[in-house]
Amino acid sequence: MFKISAVISAHNPRKDYFPKVLEGLKKQGMPLKEWELIIIDNMSKEKLEDIYQIDWHPHHRFIIEENLGLAHARKRGFEEAVGDLLINIDDDIILTSDYLENAWHIYNKYPFIGVFGGEIHPDFEAKPTLKIEYYKNAQRIIEKDIWSNNIDEFSSTPFGAGMCIRNEVFKSYLRVLETDEFRLNLGRKGEELLSCEDIDLVFFACQKGYGKGMFKSLSFKHFFPENKMAKKHLINNYYWNTYSATLQNFHLFNKMPRKRSLTQKLIRFLRIIKMDSFKRKVEFAKIKAEKEALKKLKI
Repeated sequence: MFKISAVISAHNPRKDYFPKVLEGLKKQGMPLKEWELIIIDNMSKEKLEDIYQIDWHPHHRFIIEENLGLAHARKRGFEEAVGDLLINIDDDIILTSDYLENAWHIYNKYPFIGVFGGEIHPDFEAKPTLKIEYYKNAQRIIEKDIWSNNIDEFSSTPFGAGMCIRNEVFKSYLRVLETDEFRLNLGRKGEELLSCEDIDLVFFACQKGYGKGMFKSLSFKHFFPENKMAKKHLINNYYWNTYSATLQNFHLFNKMPRKRSLTQKLIRFLRIIKMDSFKRKVEFAKIKAEKEALKKLKI
C-alpha cells in the first residue's frame, strides 16, 4: 500500500525538540500518499497522542508499546509497518527534506542491499568541550557511497538512527526474534544502556546474503542534549557499548575478546596512560566492560 513506512520510536521525548523531528517529516518531498508515519509511544509519562497533533499526515498512527526498551519499540513499529522500505527514526533526529525520496531511490537502484544509512550531523545543545570524535556516534561523514556484505567492515555499517531496512529483511529477522530472547533484549531499556540491537539487524542482513551500505545523499541532524555531553555519561556509554558488543559477539559468533600476553597487556597499559585524561578513562571503562561481560557469561 505504501512505498515507505517511517517509524518513530519515542520514550519521553524532549518537548522542545520532538516537534522539530515531526516538522522534518512534514517537509519531506515525497507525496504523503506514498508513505505512512507510525509513532511508537514506548511508555512515555504523558501520552504522546494527547500532546502532538499530526493532522497534516492522513496516514499516521500512534501506537503504545508497553514493553519498555528501544528494541521492543522498534520491533513493534516494524511489525505494524506495511511499506516496502522501513525507515527507523529516533525521537531526536531531523531528516533532510529529501531523505525519503533518496532512500526510495537507493532501495530501487540497489536491490541487493538489505540495510543502509547516511550521514550524521550533530546538533549540540551546549558548546562541546571535547574533541568531536569523543562524542560517540554524534557525527558521521561519508566520503563516498560504500556498500559491502562483510560483517567486519565498519565503514559500510549503518547505525540505528535513520537506518533503512527492506521489509522482507525485517520480516525474516522478526521470525528469529520470536525464538531468540537475547537479541530482543538488546537496546536501551530505562536506565540500562545496552546497545548493539541495530548492529544485530545489520549482521542478520549480511548472514541472509544481503549487503549493507552508507550513502551521502542521506543526511540528518542528531540532537545531543547537554546532559549527554557530560564526561561521566559519555564514559558510561562507551562502557555499555563494549559490554553489549562482547555479549553479542559471543552469542552470535562464539567470538571472544582477543587474549593478550603479559607483554601485550603491559604495552596496552603504557599506551593508555599516555592518553589524555578522558580517553584514558574511556579505555579503562572498556576493559572493565569486557571483564564484566565475560563474568556474566561465566567464562
